[in-house]
Amino acid sequence: MMVKKENYKYHYSENFEQFRIHLAEDRNFYYWFTPLCRVDVINAVDKTVETPTIKKIEDEKGNTVFEIDFKSTAWQEKKAYLIFGKDSVEYFVKVRGRGVIDRIYYFTGIIDEQLFGSVPGFDTFIPGCTNFLTKKELFTNEFFSISANNDPTHWGHSLCSGPFMYMFSRHESEMKIWGGLLVEKGCHTFDSFDFNHKPPEMEHESESILNTQSFSINYSGHLRVDGEWQSPSLFIGFSKNKLSAIEDYCRLLEKKKAIPKADSGKIKYPWHRKPIFCGWHEQLSLARMKMNAKILSKEQLERGSFIMDESTQENHEKWIDVLCENRIPFGTLIVDAKWQKELALFNVDKRKWPDMRGFIDSCHARGIKVLLWIQAWTMEGLDENVCIKKDGKPVAMDPTNPEYRKILEDGVEHMLSSAPCGLNADGLKIDGTDGIPCGRGVKNFGDVYGFELQHIYTEIIYKKALAIKKDALISLYIANPYFRDVCNMVRIGDLYTVYGRPLDALYERADVVKTAMKGKPIDTDGNLRFSIEDDYMMELDEQIAIGIPCIYQAENLYQHRSFVKPVFRKFTKHDYNAIRNVFEKHLELEKLKNGKE
Repeated sequence: MMVKKENYKYHYSENFEQFRIHLAEDRNFYYWFTPLCRVDVINAVDKTVETPTIKKIEDEKGNTVFEIDFKSTAWQEKKAYLIFGKDSVEYFVKVRGRGVIDRIYYFTGIIDEQLFGSVPGFDTFIPGCTNFLTKKELFTNEFFSISANNDPTHWGHSLCSGPFMYMFSRHESEMKIWGGLLVEKGCHTFDSFDFNHKPPEMEHESESILNTQSFSINYSGHLRVDGEWQSPSLFIGFSKNKLSAIEDYCRLLEKKKAIPKADSGKIKYPWHRKPIFCGWHEQLSLARMKMNAKILSKEQLERGSFIMDESTQENHEKWIDVLCENRIPFGTLIVDAKWQKELALFNVDKRKWPDMRGFIDSCHARGIKVLLWIQAWTMEGLDENVCIKKDGKPVAMDPTNPEYRKILEDGVEHMLSSAPCGLNADGLKIDGTDGIPCGRGVKNFGDVYGFELQHIYTEIIYKKALAIKKDALISLYIANPYFRDVCNMVRIGDLYTVYGRPLDALYERADVVKTAMKGKPIDTDGNLRFSIEDDYMMELDEQIAIGIPCIYQAENLYQHRSFVKPVFRKFTKHDYNAIRNVFEKHLELEKLKNGKE
């Protein structure tokens, strides 16, 4: 019998043993899913013996609940619960027994050695996480992973993860059916949330190209269960378009207290919204010039260390002078890689920066705030006893280790403190968060992994920074709402794109950030270098619509794209006038909006 809810209908097909949901107004837009699930453990697949029994229950809220009882080969007891609510569907599983969970699958499973999956009534799906290919939609049989580290399937995540959700689309409709995880705080100990992960059993399927249209969480063998355990809930929701789907999902998480509330958007410290200059692409241009002059080889350039060599006090003093002489009203300077002697420590490389404190104080005297770049998940300069190990070998700093935690907290204090021994910087640009060690064989002191480990690392920095300076600015390139409470600025990130202009990448990422990280100022990053437009300054006009305008050049622009002739340019008076106009327009808009600069 068909049951009608507010914006969807559902019924159970006895013939195919599937629950079938579709939009209330469009039966051709559907998701037909098996009630099966798998909670695989290390070295054992969770199989179901015989068809599970399904019992219908009515709860006190008027929802219809189905209890699904499995006979499992991996667990003493296993039951799933499917709850059809007014405007969404919830599914979770409970197990009892002992094991180390590797991966849990929703809406696929094995009965008597036969693999069952679910069936799409949609054309494409949209991940909650953007990618460097600017691939906005994927076909129903494609794989995607929203991972804590950088999954390379689609040339990498362009933001360090995003909302744990996938949105289903039909070409004839803007409406979205979506599936999103609800995970309790402190329980994000998984490496990834995936759609269409192919289990090993699919290698033997003659029609494996169809895929199972299932969701899964990869714990990589790090979740130990000894007794009872309940999985994160998977919610199926229904929204009018992509952005409203992300809004509805985040609102659900807020209501369930699974994520921090969004920021109000009120400007507490006006300097947080002033235009930004970062020297990274100037460093890149200088290194490219050396390559063209045969001083560096292409291989040396691509290693990155020679670009980092250009992060010097002399260069930054020159760039600031150039911008000030041309009356560019930027308010924040980012000192990028690599001002440190060793990446995992926070001691200034005196060879390149003979007087970092003096430099920062002189910036303050000119009304310029300074953010220092730091690299996450490196181990340069550390003893291996304070490192995360993978297969027994040190691979990265370990923020769960009390000894390294002290190094990290002391480092933040050294960078931000105005005491005579401090550098007196105003905030930090945290980079490389997608380098977090993941997978089997990873071991750290606190036995915490995945997104939860990422949160611990960023939380240590954020809390310490604000304890030292209440207006400290901590910038991340992330769009996952679980991280709302560990940063107060979101960076759009490197604007790699398949297109000639980075507009699609800029707007696509901004749409997700504005919703998932609502209320936080957005650093639009340096988009000139990724444009091969003749009138490259038009890219700056787009930044104002997104957030805070930002340039990564003071004098030199290197425009480059594979298979296109690279172009070097020197900024002209016309360019400086264009930059000044955009920055002044932004400042004026902020003043009009907030009543103060």
